Amino acid sequence: MQSEIETMTPAEAAVARQMWRVRCKSIVAIAELLRDKLKIGERAAEDLARGIAGVSGLHRSMAADWGVSERQYYRLVHAASREVGRLLFRIV
Repeated sequence: MQSEIETMTPAEAAVARQMWRVRCKSIVAIAELLRDKLKIGERAAEDLARGIAGVSGLHRSMAADWGVSERQYYRLVHAASREVGRLLFRIV
């Protein structure tokens, strides 16, 4: 994300940062809703939020900034999607 922002105009960067915040807040809200409605624990809600973030590609640009290869990134996303599936199966 940071490398992308560096190539943007100040106005574009402000919009990108705001969209990033909204997306993060949405993921947290989904996890909290599931926690409250389905009576899962705090830890399970945190794991679910991490899984949703990974599956949605939230950290792709951050991974690139940290030097994570594309292959490693997709392995992490795949692991996160499996974890979300396990959590949802356990909940339902």
